[in-house]
Amino acid sequence: LPHLILETANFHEGDITQIKKTIADFSLLKYPDKGIKFHAFKPENVVMPDYSSYPVVKNFFVKEEDWAGLIVMAKEKGLEVWLDLFCVYGVEILEKNLDKIKGIKLQPSILDNLEITGALEKLELKEKELIINIAGLEISEIEDYLTRYRGYHFKKIILQMGYQNHPTRIEDSSFKKIEILKAAFPGMELG
Repeated sequence: LPHLILETANFHEGDITQIKKTIADFSLLKYPDKGIKFHAFKPENVVMPDYSSYPVVKNFFVKEEDWAGLIVMAKEKGLEVWLDLFCVYGVEILEKNLDKIKGIKLQPSILDNLEITGALEKLELKEKELIINIAGLEISEIEDYLTRYRGYHFKKIILQMGYQNHPTRIEDSSFKKIEILKAAFPGMELG
């Protein structure tokens, strides 16, 4: 069976109670291989304060000590914990909870972020998994990123296809890319 990861994004609007309820509810799902992915970021690291939606994004902030508690709770409920990294704050949460994190995910817009990649270089990641979102990337670009991120010695690298739109029309889905990616990257796990 595939590893099922619940994408939490920012549905919680910074409300820790909502995140805890989601962890508890998802842990009850009768499925043997579940994970949950959190987005730990500081608003000022991902949007400019003069951006019109900054006040909304600001509400999504979760403090370091709260992330630590949420990560422990998820692990205690039997969930594998993943972090979607958007800024150095997320890497700090990773570093402080490294023994409880299964892996990380990087969006295409983050793959060349020198702050994040520099911070990751300082961590021992050989027991962690990496999901690279390859939406919109050419095969040659994917090859280059794989070469670069293999240098971090992750236990496993997974290529994730995706199209960020809801609802996603079938013709916009990534299903048609599966055979192409299997041929280009034999043996790689796809998500």
